[in-house]
Amino acid sequence: MPTTNLTGWTLAFSDDFSGSSLHYPSWFKYGGTLWDGSHVVVENGLLELQSYRDPKFNNTWKSGGVSTIQGYGSNSTYGKYLVRQRVDPALLWPSDNSWPPEIDFYEDGGGSVFDNGISSTTYF
Repeated sequence: MPTTNLTGWTLAFSDDFSGSSLHYPSWFKYGGTLWDGSHVVVENGLLELQSYRDPKFNNTWKSGGVSTIQGYGSNSTYGKYLVRQRVDPALLWPSDNSWPPEIDFYEDGGGSVFDNGISSTTYF
């Protein structure tokens, strides 16, 4: 992944996920009903958002979810976004008409969140 300006573009945000935790203040972890921070793992230059039935939560589905802090691309109208990712098979979509404009690099709609599915989203 580029870490410097590409021809005709100005790099505004980059993260190589070095180290063993998210780089603050660039990122924050989701919490609440569907997400738990313990499912966000950073190691070996990778960000892993784990989703599984978590015994700590009575075997309900929990997922790691992260978002960028306001000012790190979250209010961009135009731009070039380069993301290298690997995902398990799932439904992917770029927007939801009931939400304000956003770019979702990963959103899993693989089933009902109350039965056997989870939802996790990374926003830029």
